[in-house]
Amino acid sequence: MYLLVKISAIFLIIYLINKAVNRPATIKGWSFKGPVENVWYTEKGIPSVLIHGTEYNLDYMIWHFDDIIHVGDTIIKRKGDLRLRLIRRNTKDTVFYNSLDDD
Repeated sequence: MYLLVKISAIFLIIYLINKAVNRPATIKGWSFKGPVENVWYTEKGIPSVLIHGTEYNLDYMIWHFDDIIHVGDTIIKRKGDLRLRLIRRNTKDTVFYNSLDDD
C-alpha cells in the first residue's frame, strides 16, 4: 500500500512538471484574431474563451481580475508572441496581457 502511494505521488509530480513545462510552449503556438463568441470563468476567476469555434483556456496569462471579458470583445494572439490583446466591443479601448512566462 505504501509503495503504491509513493508511485502515485511520483507520477503526479512528473505530470505536473510536464504540464508546467509544455503549457507556455502551447501558448506560443496559438494564433487567432476574432470576436469572443462565449466566455466563462473558473471559481478562481480565470477566463476561457471561444473564438472561431475553438476554446482557449487563458490560465497562463496574467489577468487583472477586475477586467471582465465580454462576448463581442475581440482578442488577438499572434504565434510566437506571449502577449494577448483585448479590444473592447464597439470601442478602440485596448488592453494588453502578458504570459506568466517571460522568455
